Amino acid sequence: MKKYHLIFLGFALSACVSTGYLIKEQNLSLGDIKKSVSSAIGDPRKVSENQRTYLSQYFSRTPNPKFDPDKSFERAYAKVVVLGERRPYDVELEVVVERREEGRYVEIGNDMLEAKKLGKNLKIKLNQGREDRNVIDDFRAF
Repeated sequence: MKKYHLIFLGFALSACVSTGYLIKEQNLSLGDIKKSVSSAIGDPRKVSENQRTYLSQYFSRTPNPKFDPDKSFERAYAKVVVLGERRPYDVELEVVVERREEGRYVEIGNDMLEAKKLGKNLKIKLNQGREDRNVIDDFRAF
């Protein structure tokens, strides 16, 4: 019986492993979060319909002035997800790494160090957004 408890505990803990950078309890509007995300990662390559998931342009993890995202052997992109139904939101950032295999790109994993670096920059941008906010944020009478 104890063996099954350990197996279940292992599955539960593996489900909680984070591969990115989590910024907790952001009391900004979704519009302000979007502006901060664009400021931190550049104009998104793709935005979900509900405006809560942003994919950055492809980039190289190593400094490469001749980087071409369509021809490189390896490329990465940042994925930012706004979590929660309403304020305060949690914002999660992860960096997904892709490698070219047989003429197409396949996800090979995540880069936690790059995610931490970009996440800290995003956190700074989110905090700057707080200082620039109006007193009445997103007020709609009707």
